[in-house]
Amino acid sequence: MKDSLMAGIVEFLEQDGWPLQIVEEDQTLLTAYRGENGEWQCYLRVWSERDLVSFYSVLPVYVPETLRAIFNEFITRANFGLIIGNFEMDLDDGETRYKTSIDLEGTGPHPILLRQLIYANVSTMDEHLPAILAILNGASVKEALNASS
Repeated sequence: MKDSLMAGIVEFLEQDGWPLQIVEEDQTLLTAYRGENGEWQCYLRVWSERDLVSFYSVLPVYVPETLRAIFNEFITRANFGLIIGNFEMDLDDGETRYKTSIDLEGTGPHPILLRQLIYANVSTMDEHLPAILAILNGASVKEALNASS
């Protein structure tokens, strides 16, 4: 792996104990996380030419088409007030994920920055996962968010 940004990220993740699968042609690292409320796939994408890194936690189920409008309400309400990152959903297939990103121009892949990028992400997904699952099981958005507060 020639890219120093990607190499530094891989080194951090390996030292931090993350299982990794490297997709070099996409500058993507695949991994997984187990939180208090569930487990899900994650991936980290690097745009080396721009010194940008994004980390994604992918919801372990696709949102059915019949629930996508309701789930958009969840995303809007959940995103309001979040300081780091955001939820997003592909309206075509229902894939939902939480994204955090960082611009590392002039700094490089420092472990403190990477730790904040990744753990802010997975902790937010873990915190919201009970509400997400409740909505997928028929609860209203407000009921689900109030129950998980």
